[in-house]
Amino acid sequence: LWVATAVATTITENTISRGTLNVDIGGITLNPGVYWSIINNALTTIAGSLNVSQGGGLYISSTSNLIGLTIALAGVINSIQNDGVIAFNSLRSLTTPTFQLAGASFVNNGQMYLGGDGSVGVPVMSITSLLWTNNGFLSFYQNTRSGGVVTLGAVLPITNNGQICLFNQAYVQSTAVTGVGCITVGQTSTLWIQNSLLSFGSGQTILLQTQSSAIRIEALSLSQTFEVAGYGNGNLIGLSLPLNLDTILLDPFRYDARTGILTLISGVFTQNFHIGTGYDPRLFQVVNANYGGLITTVLRGGVIYNGPVPSGATPAANCRQCRAFPDAP
Repeated sequence: LWVATAVATTITENTISRGTLNVDIGGITLNPGVYWSIINNALTTIAGSLNVSQGGGLYISSTSNLIGLTIALAGVINSIQNDGVIAFNSLRSLTTPTFQLAGASFVNNGQMYLGGDGSVGVPVMSITSLLWTNNGFLSFYQNTRSGGVVTLGAVLPITNNGQICLFNQAYVQSTAVTGVGCITVGQTSTLWIQNSLLSFGSGQTILLQTQSSAIRIEALSLSQTFEVAGYGNGNLIGLSLPLNLDTILLDPFRYDARTGILTLISGVFTQNFHIGTGYDPRLFQVVNANYGGLITTVLRGGVIYNGPVPSGATPAANCRQCRAFPDAP
């Protein structure tokens, strides 16, 4: 077995550590161009900062079909700086993983992957540093949609100038979001904007990648306009309350063909979505909004478009291709 102490560890050459063990480390630094692959550990606690240099990689993986990974970065003054690859892989384990990464600051300029199964239990995937910036690629992946959610940031706004990918996941906004990045809502995934007081920056693009992708916006909040790409083929844009009945005096939604803005209406509350131009008004349909997981279904809560994404739809200019989960060395 390989055993680490509570003293900070610097990796200077490619290293593979195997065995079911607990790893308690004061901090980790990976030098440029080298990797550390830890395979089949039950619990990893990082009591210091995590620094992965350019070209470096930290891979923590479970090949057990029973024991999910538990990985924690503790301490209010610690930080995560990733300029390489970080991959926490619990995809083969039936029980859910727990990834709790806190600390004072989080900066990702590289690639970061957090993955688990989701079939049994409620996984935890959180990066709740006070200062939070993503300039790179950040992926949250489950084999099966569960009742767990992704939590990003704490109190202060997070800045996303990169790419965030959700696959069988739900990201529930808990802070304001700034920057000019992209959030790709993939298969059976949901982006939930809970509170307009926590603004969602107009520079962010939300890409609905599949027909099972969904956006849920809190209706009882100030109106915002969200930049949405990929709307069509039956994916869902909805609110937390039922939309108005379609009557002479009331509309459940409006689509402005000139500006490309779809407005959803619940009572006196409205939310706007810049979906782009070229949509056929006859193909919009009000539906019961099933957001998946443990998020409540809202009767008449959403609108789908029963047609392909038109050529005039909002472009996914800020978005990058979501990548497959990397294999550990």
